[in-house]
Amino acid sequence: MRFGSGRSRAAWSAALLLVLGARTSRAAETRDTAAAEALFEEARQLFEHGDYETACPKFAESYRLDPGTGVLFALALCHERRGKLATAWAEFIDVAGRANAENNSEREAAARERADALFSRLSFLVIRVDAATARLPGLSVEEDDVALRPAAFGTPLPVDPGRHVVRAEAPDHQAWTATIQIGTEPHRQTITVPALVASPPNQAAAAPPGAKTGPPEPRGSVALTPLRVGAIAFGGAGVASLALGGAALARALDEKARSDHGCGSAGCTPRAENERATAQEAATWATVGAISGAALLGAGVVCWVFGRPSPSGERQGHVSVTLGLGQAAIGGEL
Repeated sequence: MRFGSGRSRAAWSAALLLVLGARTSRAAETRDTAAAEALFEEARQLFEHGDYETACPKFAESYRLDPGTGVLFALALCHERRGKLATAWAEFIDVAGRANAENNSEREAAARERADALFSRLSFLVIRVDAATARLPGLSVEEDDVALRPAAFGTPLPVDPGRHVVRAEAPDHQAWTATIQIGTEPHRQTITVPALVASPPNQAAAAPPGAKTGPPEPRGSVALTPLRVGAIAFGGAGVASLALGGAALARALDEKARSDHGCGSAGCTPRAENERATAQEAATWATVGAISGAALLGAGVVCWVFGRPSPSGERQGHVSVTLGLGQAAIGGEL
């Protein structure tokens, strides 16, 4: 029977009057309550004109602002007329329970009558879960973004006509999604969540301790850490020091050879004495250059070895070098 007929219009008007009986007696004490009243009145007029698409959201917002049992009854009536039968059925059940707690037997009876009339028209969706999937730690199964507890698996769940999305996911597994279309005629449909596929292993997490991660270095390239940069500097300074020492040694030998010509059994000439003193000074610098050069080269080798790239980001070693006239010391630790 269509809503426009006289008997149907009278029945729905009577239902709305039952809702209004308690609704209009509520005092508008807050701004939210006043807004709820205005929304409810507008929704009621839209409902009576058959514009359920617009009326239902307004009833829902009125209920959100001021959640009275009467508004929930009106919202259930609107959802029923809109064709959302499962939603309306659940709301009528809720209204009946609340009305019983409020000792409103008339409203309770009306809500139970509407729920009973709708039950035979409902469609149901049964969501089964593969046994292996059901045992996965952290498993989440949702129907239209509403999480389902394991107790609901395999139980016929009332659903509204239209499109429904079932999603299942678990840690370290790929998510699974399926879409089901429910028609307007009463129907029972079953869908099974299959065994979830394990996600590919994380290569970084699977790498053994100490293994290098990231792209490989090009063949022939050398990673320059701060210590290895220091090694190059020490090596360069060592080579330079050895070169200077070598030059000083050559001069010392040359000056000594010259002084030998000016020295005899009677002694050395003044010039030969100066040449011998210059030779001794050059020999001293040659010794310093040799020792310093060797120490710097040794420091460079140590820094190069200690400065190898650290794949795990651990603290690198440090090297200390002490140089002095005629002495050198190298220390370090990993």
